[in-house]
Amino acid sequence: MRNNTNVFCAITFFILFLFILASVSFAESFSKKSLPWNLFRLNSSILGLKLGESTFNDAIKKMGGESPENPSGKHEALKICYRHNEIPQYISFKTGSLNDYSTLYSFGLSKTHKNESLNKCRKYLSSENGVFNTDGGLHLDQSKNDVISILGNPSETNGPTMYWRFKNYKKYAEPKISFTEAGPTNARYNMKFISNGLYESGTVSIEFLDDKTVDINVEYYAESDFKIEHYDITTGKRIR
Repeated sequence: MRNNTNVFCAITFFILFLFILASVSFAESFSKKSLPWNLFRLNSSILGLKLGESTFNDAIKKMGGESPENPSGKHEALKICYRHNEIPQYISFKTGSLNDYSTLYSFGLSKTHKNESLNKCRKYLSSENGVFNTDGGLHLDQSKNDVISILGNPSETNGPTMYWRFKNYKKYAEPKISFTEAGPTNARYNMKFISNGLYESGTVSIEFLDDKTVDINVEYYAESDFKIEHYDITTGKRIR
């Protein structure tokens, strides 16, 4: 029985180690040069919907239609798309398992479809000035110079696609603290999660054809800077 307990504890700590290692790698990447975060925040909002804050249901209420069923795959994204009623433009929204299939983490604008299923996009009857615009002014059919005047020089270029990468650390006004129990039945302990802020990252990728934007994709990710402390359930003392 003791061997089983030791194995269980070893597995638990190994999983925690991997989780913490991933968080540290994510945090260390923030030391690299990043484009101004406000540029990303302006262009990660569209039609009153903001990545990382608005939900998938908010998008459906705004655009119309019914929510599709959650995908069967554990890590698959949940997507919905709409096509403009008057011009060949499409907009899509995504959420996923990391966001509990709720908070929006991505939207895309496109003039064409590389996926046949997107031809089933719902109609959307109106948009400002006849096109879909981000709050920062990005939209389809812009030239490279127009886009660079909004976002600055790209972080990377790969063929017809340019990428802009953004990073930010958002410190909470007060630490966020939560507790959970862990460990085998005969050796339970409390895990205290403490987070002082959030590491945020964003990417804008834009594909050009004949110097005009034909595809825009905006993605937002965030991860807590949490640390873990262990406490004995019986005594309430911290486990060193």
